[in-house]
Amino acid sequence: GKYELMSPYDFLNQFIQTARRAKDRLYVQAMYFEDDHVFGTMANALKQSAKRLVDTRLTFDYFTFMVSGGRINYFPILSTSDRSYSDHKQARVHTLTRELQQAGVRVTIT
Repeated sequence: GKYELMSPYDFLNQFIQTARRAKDRLYVQAMYFEDDHVFGTMANALKQSAKRLVDTRLTFDYFTFMVSGGRINYFPILSTSDRSYSDHKQARVHTLTRELQQAGVRVTIT
């Protein structure tokens, strides 16, 4: 097959366009995600897809809860500020996951 290497910006734009055109299903799999401007945009596309009654699913890895701000939380227990930041980011992921589920997106954490 033919493969195309895309910039993150181009990938996000193409994903949004594809999500808007999805008629039967839209499945997304990610190693991790955070509640940030990039995934927020993707999450909105997933919610809109589910609203149109498209079979919409998101699968992500539990690794999500071991990462904050793009870096692995090696020893967050040793630093109060790191632990607070990590806890905040994890809470936002849980909130976003619930919002997606309430919108009709089927979420699986592996």
